[in-house]
Amino acid sequence: MQKKAIRAITNSDYNANTNVLFKALHVLKLTDIYKLYLGKFMFSQLHSTLTTPLLIGNDVLNHNVHQYETRNQHRPHIEYARTKTLQDSFLVGGPQL
Repeated sequence: MQKKAIRAITNSDYNANTNVLFKALHVLKLTDIYKLYLGKFMFSQLHSTLTTPLLIGNDVLNHNVHQYETRNQHRPHIEYARTKTLQDSFLVGGPQL
């Protein structure tokens, strides 16, 4: 839907490459907007800029899951997600971003 709208606005062919059109119009795709706000949310959670941390506390970092000294010990722990729906959710996608 979004690609059809961009092609209609720019009077492009039905099969024109939309990446160039998005860049020329300085418009973000919906997936890019989602990733942007997810990144802002995760940053505010990890750095406690929100008044009350909603999801991520000290207990979901890697150094609290196991006692090994690793280079990723201060990053959020990523849980295994079996289904595609859970993999695309912000609970699993946020720490992966």
